[in-house]
Amino acid sequence: MPRRIPDYPDHFAFLNVWESTGAVISAFSIVCFAITIYDFLNFGQNIGTDNPWKDHNFTFGLFQKNISGVVSVKVNTLKILSEEFERMCSFTDPATSVMEGMLNLHHDILFIMIVITVFVVWLIYRTVYFFNSDNNQFWFYTINNDEAQYPSNNQHNSFLEIVWTIIPCVILLFISVPSFCLLYAVDDCKLPWWTVKVIGNQWYWSYEINSNILLNTVSSVEWTFDSYMQLTDTLFKGHFRLLEVDWRLALPKHCNIRMLITSTDVLHSWSLPAAGIKVDACPGRLNEVYLNMKRDGVFFGQCSEICGLNHGFMPIVVVSF
Repeated sequence: MPRRIPDYPDHFAFLNVWESTGAVISAFSIVCFAITIYDFLNFGQNIGTDNPWKDHNFTFGLFQKNISGVVSVKVNTLKILSEEFERMCSFTDPATSVMEGMLNLHHDILFIMIVITVFVVWLIYRTVYFFNSDNNQFWFYTINNDEAQYPSNNQHNSFLEIVWTIIPCVILLFISVPSFCLLYAVDDCKLPWWTVKVIGNQWYWSYEINSNILLNTVSSVEWTFDSYMQLTDTLFKGHFRLLEVDWRLALPKHCNIRMLITSTDVLHSWSLPAAGIKVDACPGRLNEVYLNMKRDGVFFGQCSEICGLNHGFMPIVVVSF
C-alpha cells in the first residue's frame, strides 16, 4: 500500500502512520549500520583465528588503548574483506558452457553501458556548465542583457532526432544477436543421457534420477532421495553453514542431463549459479532445463523463491564427478 496518497479512507489512517513510522525507523537503522561498518573497518580489533566469531570480543570503539597506554589501531579486518571483495561482487566461476556464455554477454553489455553512461554524463556536464548562473546564463532570462548569451531557440531538429533514434536501434540489434544465440543454447540439448526430476517441498528438495535413456533397457536404474539442510551442530570442518545438505546430488561431467523441475505445494525455484540455472518449481507443472557440467567440483545453490517460513533453509548442493 503506498503511503503518500491524499485521498485514503479514514480507516487506513492508522496503517499510513504505522508505515511512515517504520520508514523513519528503517532510515535511522541504516545510518546506524553505516556508522558501525565505518567504525569497524577503521578501528576494529585484529582477527587472528580462522573463526573470528569464537572466543573474540569485538569492541567497536574509536580508540583502543593497550597496556602502555598507547593508542593501537588494527585494521586487519579491512584486508580480509578486501580479499573477499571480488568473490562477493562478481559471478561464480562457470561450470557449464551456458554460464560462460552468460558471463561473456554480461561483460560485453557492461562495456556498452559504460560507454553510453560516460557520453550521457558528458552531455549533462556541458549542459550544466554552459547554462549556469556564474556565466549569467539562465533558461528564461538573464541578469545583464549586455553580456548575456541566450541559449538557442531551436525546438526541432529532424536530422538530430533521426540520428538519436537510429543509433540506439543499431546498438540493440547488435546486442540481440548474441542474446538470441545464448537463448538458443540454453534450450538446446542432444539426446540427454540422464533425467533428473527435482521436486520442491516445504522445505527440502526431492530428487528422482532415471538413467533409462542411457541404458536403453527395460530395467531402468532409478534413485530417489530427499535432500535436507544439514544442521549446524552436525557440520564437519570445511562445511558451509546453511549451505550444506545431508544428501548431495551427484552428476557426471561431460554428460547431457535433462532437469525436470516441479513442486508439490508452493512456488519454489531451483537455482545453481555456477551452472547458470534458475528455474521456477511450480505445482502441477514441469519446467525443463538442460545441464552439462564441464569440470569437477562441488557447487552450491539455494531456493530463489520466497516459499514460506523456512525459505532460507533450502540449500542445493551438486557434485560433479
